[in-house]
Amino acid sequence: MFPDADELFEAANEVATLLRRKLGDTEYTAKLSECQKEFSTRFEKRKGEAKILAVADPAAAIARKRKHHDRKKLARKRKIDQFKPYRAWKRMRQEEHQDDGGDAADGEEW
Repeated sequence: MFPDADELFEAANEVATLLRRKLGDTEYTAKLSECQKEFSTRFEKRKGEAKILAVADPAAAIARKRKHHDRKKLARKRKIDQFKPYRAWKRMRQEEHQDDGGDAADGEEW
């Protein structure tokens, strides 16, 4: 699904090396610096918008934070499932049981 971090790092370094050879050191450094500045300004803009939202509409800010937290929780579960597949199987069984309307308190084994 996703490439390993090492493979991604190697590919990024290879691309950077090729660009440096093609553009030259000074132009490559200038372009890289420009990209980093643009990235940081976008980041600061998003951060400022989040702070303004927290003051102007606290309910929307809380909803945004909850959505972000839920995405992180799912990402952690996916990561754990990758290394411990038996947990994924167990969780799928439990979710399947809950979707069927079953309840653990009814004494029924799944």
